[in-house]
Amino acid sequence: RVLDAADGYLLLSRPAAGAQPVTGDVLCDRRSGPATYAACHLPDAFFDFARADRSGLLPDEPGRVLLPNAPALPLPAPPITSDLVFSSTLALRGFDVLDDGKWGLTSWRGYWRTSQRLPADVQVRQFAVTPDGSLADDPAQRPPVALLWYPPWRWAPGETVLVETLPWYLPAQWAPAVGVFEGADWGDRGRRWPVAGDALRFDDGTWATLPAWQRVGRALRPLEPPTVHTAEPLARWAAPAGGAWGSLLGVNLPAAPLTAGQPLTLTLTWNLAQPSAQDYAVFAHLRDDAGNTVAQADGQPTWFGVRPFTAWAPGTPGADVRVFEGAALRPAATYTLVVGLYDAVSGQRLDAVGQDGAVVGNEATVTTLTIAGE
Repeated sequence: RVLDAADGYLLLSRPAAGAQPVTGDVLCDRRSGPATYAACHLPDAFFDFARADRSGLLPDEPGRVLLPNAPALPLPAPPITSDLVFSSTLALRGFDVLDDGKWGLTSWRGYWRTSQRLPADVQVRQFAVTPDGSLADDPAQRPPVALLWYPPWRWAPGETVLVETLPWYLPAQWAPAVGVFEGADWGDRGRRWPVAGDALRFDDGTWATLPAWQRVGRALRPLEPPTVHTAEPLARWAAPAGGAWGSLLGVNLPAAPLTAGQPLTLTLTWNLAQPSAQDYAVFAHLRDDAGNTVAQADGQPTWFGVRPFTAWAPGTPGADVRVFEGAALRPAATYTLVVGLYDAVSGQRLDAVGQDGAVVGNEATVTTLTIAGE
């Protein structure tokens, strides 16, 4: 028998044998039968732990989250410039990050508000991804407590609900990500809600990332895209319909020595000269002294998720992560990095051009890499 509840706590009592229910009692006993147990409900005050305004965790300006920085309390998060609104109904108003630098455990909190009652099968997905688009924290394995006890269909319009992920050992670079869907299968894109707002969006605008983070020693710091220091682009490409398509501004290599047998991750920085008419794929090949391709990383541009070039804004440089399998890389060997663009359907490559616009081939040699010796 539930006598009272508040802020995630229950006050329970065990009725004496044969005692009759008292009017107003909340009975949650599976032995009472399926129908009675299904009608069991908890006092509304129990869910206050997930209501930001009642839990004492609501920022002064919800949606522009910047909580006080104190030991074991949230880090100041880069503000999101506008709410992320799903299907014109459910808004993520802000977020903050909690990090235990000693143990490397990190969680993050989202502040949600709905404008109307939500469907019974709607689900909020708070997760984390790495720069190459891999899943870093899966809510299917570690669901936030608030979503188990206070699912979105219970949320009252206008209240701010706090959803906190469970602490986890996140990688050195990661970004919070959010999506909303109906049903039980996140993989069914047709049941995801479209998201609007100032954020990187993926899979036809069905999920988005928030500002990214990186671990520096025991501290978390905001992660910015790689900085390009070259005065001139490394390579240029022409658009099939005429004019300049865009350029490769730079290549960022790992700071640590490159090791044979280990995956190699590097970041390309692209800049479009005009809107891309097609979702061209990137090919990045590592070639040995004989010109043989020993490793390659081909596919759509990726920065915390696949970002087709048709979604890029001309004149705004963007990062693209490439991951090479390291099995074929030999110690003390030097490889040439060759990069190009192609139509993923036809296989037709775009022409690489020089500064004067003349065609110089259909690929560009951009740098060399040396693998550390044994």
